[in-house]
This record gives sequence, structure tokens and C-alpha cells, in this order.
Amino acid sequence: MRYTPDNAEQFSFADISAAFRSLSEKDICEIIYVKIADSDADKPEGMSFMGYDVCYPLDSDGFSAICDCMFLCRWHGCDENGTEFLSEFETLNENGLFSIQEEAVRYLRHYLSQDWAETGEFCIVEIYR
Repeated sequence: MRYTPDNAEQFSFADISAAFRSLSEKDICEIIYVKIADSDADKPEGMSFMGYDVCYPLDSDGFSAICDCMFLCRWHGCDENGTEFLSEFETLNENGLFSIQEEAVRYLRHYLSQDWAETGEFCIVEIYR
């Protein structure tokens, strides 16, 4: 169940909250809301800002360039010394996201400068819980 600005009429936040309450393993899950940074989309009331991520567009597979290089170096592997993105890693907040949008933009530029980086369209998103 994905609650996005495009399907907000299909699923109300109350519907999503009810579905969440019915989960048997809700202690290992949480509801998040993701929107393109600076978009006019309203976040559901009561949700708090977690940070900015750098990812593929919201209608894609959910690839996160932060996760790819700083947490689960699964697709490309991290650089041999594990230091290429150290300065950006040190600015991540307790949620593993950037607190300041410009930091996310700088990271995206650095990420895309790598010859092994994923290609395609990226965006900066705001994440709430």
C-alpha cells in the first residue's frame, strides 16, 4: 500500500493507519511518507521530518544512493578503503539521512561523479514518519 500524492484520493492516511494496526509484526515496521523535496504535496498530519534521501523517482523501485554507498554496499561494493563518502557519511543524521537539502544535493553530485554509479534520473526526497 503506497500513499503518494497521486493516489491520496485512493487511500486516506486513516486507511493506511488502520492497515498498519492490523499487521502482526508492526513492531518491526513503520509508516513513512515520502515526497519530492520542495513539492507542494502536504504530508499527513502528525508525521515528523526524518531527513532527505537521494533516490530514483518515487514511481520506481526505491533505490537509495545513500544506502547503496554508505550502508549496504550491495550493488557496486564500497570503495576499497571505505572512505570515498566519509565526509558525507559524517553529516547523516540519526536516521541515516541528510538533515539539510543542500547536503543531499552535494552528495548526489559526488555520487554521480563515480564511474560505477547508477545512472538515470535521481531526485531528492523528504521522508516523514
